[in-house]
Amino acid sequence: MQSPFSLIGKSWSGRALITYSLGVFILSGILGGTAYLTNSSQSISQATQKQTPQVFVAEEVMSAEKKDLSFFFNVWQRAVDRQASFDELKQLTLGGGGRFENIPVLKIGKETLYGNDLNYYFLFYHFDEYWHDQVIPENSFNDVVDAIITDSTVLQAAADKQLVTLDDQVFNNQNKNYTLRNQLVSQTKKLLSNKLVEKISGESIAIWFNNDVVPIDVEQGKTLAQQKIETLYEQLKNGTITMAEAGNIIANDSEIGSSIDPAYQNNAYYVFVDREKDDSPFIFDNLNAESWSLGEGQMSPIIIGTDNNDPNKEYLFTIIKITKRSGTITDKNSTELIDSMVKTIDKQNLSL
Repeated sequence: MQSPFSLIGKSWSGRALITYSLGVFILSGILGGTAYLTNSSQSISQATQKQTPQVFVAEEVMSAEKKDLSFFFNVWQRAVDRQASFDELKQLTLGGGGRFENIPVLKIGKETLYGNDLNYYFLFYHFDEYWHDQVIPENSFNDVVDAIITDSTVLQAAADKQLVTLDDQVFNNQNKNYTLRNQLVSQTKKLLSNKLVEKISGESIAIWFNNDVVPIDVEQGKTLAQQKIETLYEQLKNGTITMAEAGNIIANDSEIGSSIDPAYQNNAYYVFVDREKDDSPFIFDNLNAESWSLGEGQMSPIIIGTDNNDPNKEYLFTIIKITKRSGTITDKNSTELIDSMVKTIDKQNLSL
């Protein structure tokens, strides 16, 4: 039986448990090219590939498990058979029917974590292994502890930066309100990302001369595209038109469509918002490099977008303007930021 629930703001990938290594988790966001200039924003969820942990969860944490699981299993078998609701299962696991005694098991930074943290998180991670009376696989146990550690870490990091206020409803309490904690964790990750991770917002105009279908000779198209974008560039520099107006001029220039780029209306004007470094706005590396080199409010010169593997292969003329820059941390993305926090926070097994 798969877990019937989805945790709000599912844990970022915490990587270390106590004084032991849980192995390295590799996140890779695969960004695909398109027939257009822009690189579409990717979903926050990314493919995760786990390596085998070097050392599994500490025995002290696992020892919070109840010694006799037969009664536990019978109660949970009846609940599962009658398809108990989430609220009923939550009440069962936190009200004395959980697999783990509600005793201290870990200390992460300033927060003591308890058996009920294990009970609650197992409702969302490895639920089928949780309610059966078989030994929980060590890697599944690690996944749950990894999520618990990560959520505790981000709450404390945000509180240290005065982004959130923590009280005993959601933090450092044997009997937390987990619904409120989940909501706060989700909010906190966004707050940390928005405040710390470097992001850029901006706009661009473009005229392609070497798209998938080229109505005329590429060199002739390049000459015509250059003439048109140079005229627009002078107007932009002088402040007589905005980037949006320049894009509109391109989109209404039927000569560009008939002679240079059939997709000219889609490529004419583009707005991007809060892009992180591993989700940069363009499919061409040299345009992304130019974007990150610009200050807030700064406009680029006319740039030629070139092939990522062959800089001699040219595709388009573009002008980029950055409208906002935020963040101070150079991590490539929010996941990397959280990972670095998890690595450095103090972690202890508690003697039971």
